[in-house]
Amino acid sequence: MSHKTSSKDSASSRWCDDGSESSHDSIALSDNGTQQRQRSESASLARTTSGAILHVALLLLLGQIIPLANAATPVSAGTAAITSYKDVYTVGVLANRGIETAYNDFNTTFHSYLTATAGQALGGVRFEMRPVKFKTIFQDALTVDFVYSNPSAYSCIESEFGAQPLASQVSRRKIGGHVYDLPMFGGLILVRADNDQINSITDLRDKIVACISVNGLGAAQMQFREMELAGLNQFTDLKQLVFTSNQGKIVNGVLSGQFDVGFVRTDQVERTKDADGNLVDPALFKIIDPKANLTIDGVPFPFEASTPLYPEWNFAANAHVPPSVSEQVQRAMLEMDDHASHYQKWIDCGDNNSTADDCYSQLKLEMKSTTWDEFLENVNLGELATEAMERGRFAKWRTTLSYMQLRSMQEATGFIGLDPETNKWRCVRTTELYDAVTCPKGYDKKSKELVEQGCQLEGLSCDDEYNCLCSPCEKPLVCENNFVKWGNQCVSIGWVVAMVLAPIILLIIVAVKWYVNEKRRAADSVWTVEAKELQFGHPPVVLGEGSFGRVLLADYRGTKVAVKRIGGKKRAASTSTDNMSDVTSGNGSHGAVEIPYGAESCTTDVKESFLQEYNDTPRDVVVKDHDMASIDSSDQDRVIVSRQNRQSTRWSPAAHFGSHGMATSTVRADFVREMRLLSKLRHPCITTVMGAVISPFDDPMLIMEWMANGSLYDVLRSETVNLESHHYHSIIIDIIQGIRYLHSASPQIVHGDLKSKNVLISSTFRVSICDFGLSHKAKNSIVGTKFCLAPELLRGDSCNTAASDVFSFAVVLNEIYSEKDPYEGETLEEQELLGMIANPAINKRPRIVSTCPKEAVKLIKQCWAADPAGRPTAEDIDLHVKLLDSTEFAPIGHKTKKQVLYDVFPRHIADALSKGKPVEPEWHESIAIFFSDIRGFTTIASTFSPIKVSSLLDRLYKAFDDLSIKHDIFKIETTGDAYMAVSNLVKDQADDYVRRVAAFALDAVEAANRTLVDLDDPSRGYVNIRVGFHVGSVVSNVVGNLNPKYGIFGDAVNTSARMESTSEAGRVQCSEPAAELLRKQAPSSFTLTPRGTIDVKGKGTMTTYWISHIDADRGAPLAEQAPEIPAPLNGMNFTKPLGSMNYPTTPDNLEDDGLSV
Repeated sequence: MSHKTSSKDSASSRWCDDGSESSHDSIALSDNGTQQRQRSESASLARTTSGAILHVALLLLLGQIIPLANAATPVSAGTAAITSYKDVYTVGVLANRGIETAYNDFNTTFHSYLTATAGQALGGVRFEMRPVKFKTIFQDALTVDFVYSNPSAYSCIESEFGAQPLASQVSRRKIGGHVYDLPMFGGLILVRADNDQINSITDLRDKIVACISVNGLGAAQMQFREMELAGLNQFTDLKQLVFTSNQGKIVNGVLSGQFDVGFVRTDQVERTKDADGNLVDPALFKIIDPKANLTIDGVPFPFEASTPLYPEWNFAANAHVPPSVSEQVQRAMLEMDDHASHYQKWIDCGDNNSTADDCYSQLKLEMKSTTWDEFLENVNLGELATEAMERGRFAKWRTTLSYMQLRSMQEATGFIGLDPETNKWRCVRTTELYDAVTCPKGYDKKSKELVEQGCQLEGLSCDDEYNCLCSPCEKPLVCENNFVKWGNQCVSIGWVVAMVLAPIILLIIVAVKWYVNEKRRAADSVWTVEAKELQFGHPPVVLGEGSFGRVLLADYRGTKVAVKRIGGKKRAASTSTDNMSDVTSGNGSHGAVEIPYGAESCTTDVKESFLQEYNDTPRDVVVKDHDMASIDSSDQDRVIVSRQNRQSTRWSPAAHFGSHGMATSTVRADFVREMRLLSKLRHPCITTVMGAVISPFDDPMLIMEWMANGSLYDVLRSETVNLESHHYHSIIIDIIQGIRYLHSASPQIVHGDLKSKNVLISSTFRVSICDFGLSHKAKNSIVGTKFCLAPELLRGDSCNTAASDVFSFAVVLNEIYSEKDPYEGETLEEQELLGMIANPAINKRPRIVSTCPKEAVKLIKQCWAADPAGRPTAEDIDLHVKLLDSTEFAPIGHKTKKQVLYDVFPRHIADALSKGKPVEPEWHESIAIFFSDIRGFTTIASTFSPIKVSSLLDRLYKAFDDLSIKHDIFKIETTGDAYMAVSNLVKDQADDYVRRVAAFALDAVEAANRTLVDLDDPSRGYVNIRVGFHVGSVVSNVVGNLNPKYGIFGDAVNTSARMESTSEAGRVQCSEPAAELLRKQAPSSFTLTPRGTIDVKGKGTMTTYWISHIDADRGAPLAEQAPEIPAPLNGMNFTKPLGSMNYPTTPDNLEDDGLSV
């Protein structure tokens, strides 16, 4: 039905005396639309004389009414005067199907409709549509006010120009007699159904593929992204890439065999016609790698797709458009569907032979019209909106969708990138196909001439109407050894040197050598220290000692430092048959063992020598402890394991450092090289080497920073140092960051003797590792503390590696939680224990204590895996540990004093008490107060032993405590079987505090029904509680000095307790004020069943409600699901065992708290 609605009389004329419908169009508000509709009306007026006379009158009347109405309509409040805006705002429309088509499809929307709606609201502003071409859209986008474009171009415009999205289009696709309204679409990878050679994306390699264009989204970019995810690239892995600019030709080309593969958008196959004008049969095609379970807003997508779904076309405002204009335009676009719906109802009303007055009466409220003229304006807008939707082939406009996924896809495929000149995001834009080619990493783009002739050179044809690419990218020229690239060919280095470079290289070598020597002298002067600058105490303070001698505390330029002497090969020691005195730097008596190798790395002879020595060592042999800083190049062909028949090495007291021979020239040269390396190592988790003393009259001395708290070994065993929960996490991070730093060095530094005594802790609990990376690390040797060594080292299968450091890290990590030496308490002999550690069939490891947290246990087991290749790297460990919260590395059950205080008091109260500050009473306007008690508890307490009563309450209250954390409810106290908790007290929860308590209460009833009364006798059933809550104002305060108690006070507390005491077993009762707030905060999550009025002690008559879940999947209220059974004890009432009850299951779509508000 089509008719004019410019006045009441004209509306009445829709229904003629003979009952026939007039068929003229409505009058548009634009000049062009008016002329078109006037021509349409002239044709309709000729059908009947009476109708003609009436319509002429109505047209004249309309011409008088509308201008007067417009003139009398004031500018709405908040709308600026017309002069505040431009007279005309332009809308750039991407004309991807030609300018004429764009005008036909969208001029009604962006000119007529916007002018009639947003333009009128802005005081008479006009909107004009301006078609823009894809090749120039990015330049044109800056010259218009609004942009309507496909999602690919819009993503670029938003990224580059800051356009603000207003609305996303919901396209109307009419296919096979069905109508689909879709705000998103995807892409298809299409082959013929009988093509058995292509069954997955990886089969596209070396195939002829047709798409629409390089910048096309649904028929190019989406599929390019899927290729990239499968390890393919459109410019390097395809035989030929054909650009057709028409998706129908792609479909028919695949069907005819012209192309092996086609890239088109979803629903294209169903809309394509063959050469005879008939729709093609989709069964003739096969979709490659279709995505499963694609949905839009939870509704299944009706078509197959090989890609994810992306948003449809978008309508946006440029950044310079005033917000008030954008708001009016956005409102008009989003209301278009409503206008069209009202118009359709107007038409339907007329089709039912109703009069205009009847239809006006029926629809005026819905169309928000207070006068007939206003009603007619809305009908006219509805007709205009309907025409716009039909011409534009869209269903409606919706709030804008997110284009972030699309932008990420375009960035990943190189269609959006950072402009190196402006450092801003910029889309690939070009009018030349060659410029659109972006070769992947490892490839170079061929010259323009070669790219243009690429298909011809490979013997492939390209239709004149298409553009084609054949291998536009190539791998760079790689020359063989002794050859270099010279233009497009490789020439020998000798030829280049002889002809050009020899004199230059010689000059460079001389200059570089001189420069390096000068820089080396200057660098060495930075760390060289004179012996007289070190001041030792009297007597010297010994920080540690080992086979290298002692580490002493000294003063260097006013700073406390640790000084270690690096000895030569001669060592003066006295032996004794007395009790063994351990002077090692290892863990207990488990010293360090060094297994050095000769020129060949880890030779068989050396391994056999080590294993023979190790297996034959008597039980009373002491393995000497070799300090990680020792440098002895003369010991490269022997295993340093001494047999001393119950004798121990004791250092002579001749000198505080120990008596050493003079350092050899080799040792001195090695030390200088090492200092040059160590002086460059700067990391917070590496013990800083501040310098060294090099004297021709004594052994070198190493000067290191002093760590006041000593070693981790000492801290773990200290009775005065209390590790807080966060310390564990920070210690682990610092250790692994230090190891990662060493392993990342070039050349790589392997620690080789990582243990708790080589982990130092400063006064501020900064952790750093020491004794790393000296000369023996550069040689092929095995060094380390026996019980921290990796099994492959004990077997002699490997030298020290990064993987062996990771194994040692696992041992240290386990020691952090056990606070004991590795394998402490083992009754096995040392050699037998070492054999079990080295044996891959046994894999003996230190015991992991029960307090070790789950994440630490998992990490320990990964790091001390038997296979070195199966252990994570230090980098992997570092990245993983950083992602985890410090609480995940706190020992199980470990709580600091502050954490215990926070459990009892609100945080600000606890902080005030810990600082000795007075706590003032606090007024709380409205909180929700929860009370529960156990039904029949008096009988339980009188018939159970105190231990069982305590066990019951502990299990029940732990479950409640977990729920209080889940729902963010603050626990006030427990008194006997009564549990009291509140919300909106310690933090602002004004929006949902009653909902939290209601959800907590229902979960508490369920938790109680899962708690056995007696663990030793399950037949006694499960706990049954009664619950009540109320809302009101209270005062909170801490009362008392000795054992201070935090509590709340007020009449609301008493009322809440009455709600619990008058409740019933397995049910939750609340007051009327609480029910009213619950309805507002969670209108669709709970069922409020009136209980009626009850007498409440001290309160008189009150109206109360039962609370239950409204979710159908939960079944009946919990109290009805848990029928009671006769209790085995007189006066006790419990629920059935879990096995006899149908407990409700939580639907998958609910949040963790079980609510769906």
